[in-house]
Amino acid sequence: MTFVLASSSPRRKELLKKLGLKFISCHPLISEIAPGKYSSMLEQTRYLACLKAEKAQEKFPDSLILSADTLVGIKEKIFGKPATKREAFQMLKVLNGDQHEVITTIALLKKNRMITRSIVTKVWFFRKPQSFLRWYLSTGEYRDKAGAYGIQGYGSLLVRKIEGDYYNVVGLPVGVVWELLRKFNPKGIL
Repeated sequence: MTFVLASSSPRRKELLKKLGLKFISCHPLISEIAPGKYSSMLEQTRYLACLKAEKAQEKFPDSLILSADTLVGIKEKIFGKPATKREAFQMLKVLNGDQHEVITTIALLKKNRMITRSIVTKVWFFRKPQSFLRWYLSTGEYRDKAGAYGIQGYGSLLVRKIEGDYYNVVGLPVGVVWELLRKFNPKGIL
């Protein structure tokens, strides 16, 4: 059975490789913005993860597809990937010194069978001076990351503590992925 990762995320690819899984990856071309009727982070990540899996299935109809979507939220604000450095700075200013949530929904799809799981992790940031936030942005690490930071790199310097799954904040809760893969293939992981 072919296993397909419906993502171009280098972090997700690296995490699956560390698990020893053999897969191919594709980047489903979809809008990364959920329609307005999906107002909560949970609804948005679920919609986008399912849409990515369905789009990938068009190209790989007989394969097992894994997709994921991650968003960051604080109070009433929801942050995806920043489009510009300026937008990233605004996101970090809002998150600075406060607690936020990271939600990743993963979807596994094979033919007409889809399983989704959503994982929530709470993250607390240190209060950092704006000069530090500018320095962080100068590393370029914020690019292609929900909430404009990567916990696995220099972004770790922003994080005071987390409650929940670290790998969820990285972008793929690998323990949950592994358990869901066992449901599709109970005799052995791929």
